[in-house]
Amino acid sequence: MEDEDCYYCPTCEERMLTVVHHDINSVFLTCRACGRSLALNRRLWALFLEKPDDRLSDFLMLAHAFGYTGTD
Repeated sequence: MEDEDCYYCPTCEERMLTVVHHDINSVFLTCRACGRSLALNRRLWALFLEKPDDRLSDFLMLAHAFGYTGTD
């Protein structure tokens, strides 16, 4: 898989996190380095994709601090 399709894993910080599945509500990712699986609300994922070079761990920490879950 090409590097631009990989994101930084919030667990191991390796750029090996890839989207493995998505549905109407969620995006499911798995890290090829450490095996961590993660499901994110699609709205939250869309916000992250506005700046995909940012580390997902930093983004998730900021979203949590503001209490944002991606749902109404």
